Amino acid sequence: MKHVLKAFPQAAAQTARSMTYTLRQSAIDHGWDPKIANKLFVVHTGSEFKVHVPARYKAKVYDLEYGTQSTPPSAVIRKFNNRPEHMEKAFLNHLSKLTKGKL
Repeated sequence: MKHVLKAFPQAAAQTARSMTYTLRQSAIDHGWDPKIANKLFVVHTGSEFKVHVPARYKAKVYDLEYGTQSTPPSAVIRKFNNRPEHMEKAFLNHLSKLTKGKL
């Protein structure tokens, strides 16, 4: 069990990196400006994975996510957050590799 606890932080960091890539790609695929999409990232808070948006970009991301009078919403972050099984699967995959399948 110690080997799993030791590998946990590294698996969480690897999952956050891979989920960041997935989130950014989804935003770009939904028409977001790559300069904005590439500011998004996923963090592990110790108990969950969360999407982080730097304060400087929150208003623009909000407009892209929820739409404005002239642009429709894209719901990239909401869709991402509503599919936790992807993060769970990625995390377990990273953890399994780090523990050499000895979970």
